[in-house]
Amino acid sequence: MNEQPKKDGESRIKVFVVQTEFASPNRIDESKEISEMKREIDFTFPKLIRNQISATREKHMKFIRDCTVEFPPDFKAPLHLCNEQQKNEIKERVTQAEKEFQEINKGLHAQIVFVELNIHDVQRGELIGQVIAAIRYKVMYSIIEKIGEKVGQLPDTSRTAILKLIDRLKYVNILKDPEVDMQIDSIRESILSKDIELVKADLVKDLNFTKSRMTYVDLS
Repeated sequence: MNEQPKKDGESRIKVFVVQTEFASPNRIDESKEISEMKREIDFTFPKLIRNQISATREKHMKFIRDCTVEFPPDFKAPLHLCNEQQKNEIKERVTQAEKEFQEINKGLHAQIVFVELNIHDVQRGELIGQVIAAIRYKVMYSIIEKIGEKVGQLPDTSRTAILKLIDRLKYVNILKDPEVDMQIDSIRESILSKDIELVKADLVKDLNFTKSRMTYVDLS
């Protein structure tokens, strides 16, 4: 899909890199080397508090991961991208995380920074295509993961769970690309009409094709 430059006065979708800094359960007060093979570590918080921090951190980080797009999607530490609507919802979530951390310990915090990408710059046309590919990748990978090892005709409960996931995945179409929405609708129809292993096979094929066409684009 070729992205055309927007005309003056035409609204543009803003895309942001999400940078989080959440309290860590593994804060260390002191670390001593006992021998070449052994080190003694004194944690700041006892195990119970560390578990509370971990649970709070994971709960809110999962929300952010679920509603953002990883770019590039197969990197160990990808950037997380969102649009303006998601940005506002993530800010609210981080405010809630800060409140919960403070209830655990006043020294714990949740912070977030959003860095806007100049994604509609004419010279960055390739970037738009790569972000759309990353969105497609997330959609297909999420559905494949949800299908798992299921085969044949799905029971109603499993089908409903997969359909709910598919409906939620439209939310991660951060560029509001109509072709991505059409792909999601097509997958939904396939879930309703085909054996699930056939749907999964098609998704795996499309996922591998999308991955083969992706290249890393420098965002600096």
